[in-house]
Amino acid sequence: FDSINDAIFIHDINTGEIIDANKKAIEMYGYELSKLQTLKISDLSSNEIPYTQKEALNWINNAAMNKPQIFPWKAKDKYGNSFWVEVNMRKAEIIGKMRLLVVVRDITERKLMEEALIKSEELFKKAFKTSPDSININRLDNGLYIDVNDGFCKIMGYSREEVIGKTSLELNVWVNPEDRRKLVKDLNENGVINNLEAKFKRKDGSVVSGLMSAIIFDLDSVRHILSITRNIEEIIQAREALKESEQKYRSLVQHNPDGIFIIDFNGKFISVNEAVINSLGYTEIELLDMSLWEVVPEKYRALHGNRFKEILEGKNLDEPAEYEIIRKNGNKIIAEIRSVPYYKEGKIIGFQGIATDITEKKKNLDELLTAKEKAEEMNKLKSSFLANMSHELRTPLVGILGFAEILNSELDNIEHKEMTSKISQSGNRLHQTLNQLLDLSRIESNKLELKMTEIKIEDFVTERIKLYQGIAIKKNILLKEKIVKPEVTALLDEKLFNQILDNLINNALKYTNEGEVTVEVNEEFIEDNSWAIIKVIDTGIGISPKDIDIIFEEFRQVSEGLGRQYEGTGLGLTITKKTIELMNGKIEVISKLGLGSTFKIIFPSIINVSSGKNARKNHPSENINSLLKKDYKQKILFVDNDKFSRDFIKISLKNFYEVEVTENGESAIQKVNESIYAAILMDIGLGSGMNGIETAKEIRKINGYETTPIIAVTAFAMKGDKEKMLSNGLTDYISKPFMRQEIINLLKKHI
Repeated sequence: FDSINDAIFIHDINTGEIIDANKKAIEMYGYELSKLQTLKISDLSSNEIPYTQKEALNWINNAAMNKPQIFPWKAKDKYGNSFWVEVNMRKAEIIGKMRLLVVVRDITERKLMEEALIKSEELFKKAFKTSPDSININRLDNGLYIDVNDGFCKIMGYSREEVIGKTSLELNVWVNPEDRRKLVKDLNENGVINNLEAKFKRKDGSVVSGLMSAIIFDLDSVRHILSITRNIEEIIQAREALKESEQKYRSLVQHNPDGIFIIDFNGKFISVNEAVINSLGYTEIELLDMSLWEVVPEKYRALHGNRFKEILEGKNLDEPAEYEIIRKNGNKIIAEIRSVPYYKEGKIIGFQGIATDITEKKKNLDELLTAKEKAEEMNKLKSSFLANMSHELRTPLVGILGFAEILNSELDNIEHKEMTSKISQSGNRLHQTLNQLLDLSRIESNKLELKMTEIKIEDFVTERIKLYQGIAIKKNILLKEKIVKPEVTALLDEKLFNQILDNLINNALKYTNEGEVTVEVNEEFIEDNSWAIIKVIDTGIGISPKDIDIIFEEFRQVSEGLGRQYEGTGLGLTITKKTIELMNGKIEVISKLGLGSTFKIIFPSIINVSSGKNARKNHPSENINSLLKKDYKQKILFVDNDKFSRDFIKISLKNFYEVEVTENGESAIQKVNESIYAAILMDIGLGSGMNGIETAKEIRKINGYETTPIIAVTAFAMKGDKEKMLSNGLTDYISKPFMRQEIINLLKKHI
């Protein structure tokens, strides 16, 4: 029962209740058996079901009447993930009782393949019908036309009805019978023919030149020929005209002010005119010993190659392309090049191009100025948008994250604590997204500002494990945490530490196809110093000894030696290593090819004072409980026009300080004149009236408040906001949203 690789449910035939389920069902849906036994079938069904509940009930009733039912269904697991299954439902006697036996097989991959196939067929039909080229399908055995597209009808002048069921011989479309014999011969020998140049007779008797490619394929177990022919009549006419006036052309080419050149398929120059020689600075002998690729920067070589391929296919022949060209002296010019196939004795042997120097023209184009102004305007709009997003999202996040944290610490009901945890997780996810948006301005200035706080390692590990469980379940990998030493703390930047965990856990899951991934937390004491140890251990593909030294290099990946099986820029571990080192840590790797890897992170940890051991030297943190031992509470004033923020601050600081609050600058000045405060927490955007900066300047003028800490508590978190506030008399700065511990640590710093 448990070894079968399909999910199996046993239902009560009368009530439909789940009586039992096998190991695969528990794994597939993510619920424990005890939970499954309380659920209904609708609880395991996705809202995207393409069938009605009435149809489902009909299937169940038929199965109960001993009529086995097999049907597709859209299911969902514990985490809300939807997936396609095939349900096999039948009546069965199990341990002496009649039950409803339901076998569920995951067919998501099959469904995706079916959908892709349908889409592929639709795309083919659309391409077949709308292609400007002539496309026809013929039987191989008798040559009958099975289908033709609109392009065929337009080029050949026949309607579709006039062609279907006839052969090319009956329609007399071949001008030269030898061309047809070559087509038949090559198809019989190779199954394919490419770029057969031939002449075809239209319905009205006129002749058109075409470039034909054909291939043999099976359709309904019958062999057919698919032919695609491009109208190259204009190219042929141009080629013949060129041949007739070759002498005149050569003279024109040689003295043309534009550069004219001929190259073979390898890019080697066959011919150049005086303009090319003068423009590039080489002699004619030097150029004829060189290739085009020697005067084209590497970044443009692929573009040239793609362009030449288009030319051979007859695409965009009238459209010029712009490229950089390197002169002999190393200077670069910009050339506008038009190219066509170059024929000799009726065969294409290369390409002929005309190059116009447009360097000066490009420098003087008005579009450059317009583009610059547009870019500056968009940059201002982006900065304005990010500033507004910062202010409008950070302020409500104080209430969401703050009160969720307080409720979670004070609630006893496990279900309610779980709810507040989910609120915190969702709020933190929104906070993380916001920070990623705002990081754009910081990245532009190449500055990474660390916000070091005292964090408990296991809490962050637990949160990231939950976040990646869905991915692990989909890959059938066990993802778990192992807390060898609980309560390990360290001074770290929370955001950067989360990014480190994300990168290492994501890598471990990506390179592990079976087995497990474990995140271990421990603490070690070395030479009277304590160290927080975080290990990410996987049973994945592993790393060979020769690759271990390069995985932290930029743009390098361990999968290079395996044919690059995995996507990615190769910067992840490089950034991870540098980020760890910025926070006074280090990372090392232990791995063996085929046996998995262990990434070990080491950070200086903070020793708990109650353990009886000394804290690590030069550590700036102080145990929060020491504040509770004071004989009196110092008075704090918090100025903010947001009620949720005021309530959160009062609750957060009530055990440490006597907190008074007010909502505007005028009332804040009045309170300062009437009382003595150890510190002032000042919001900047106070609505109408005085803003926070103006209020702080007025408070500084009051006797006794010249040096009192006035800390900006604000949703303005764009680049330059902090510097602006500090330069206007505020002592320090914290951006919304913030956690209770952050504001406590900041006040401890100044009081």
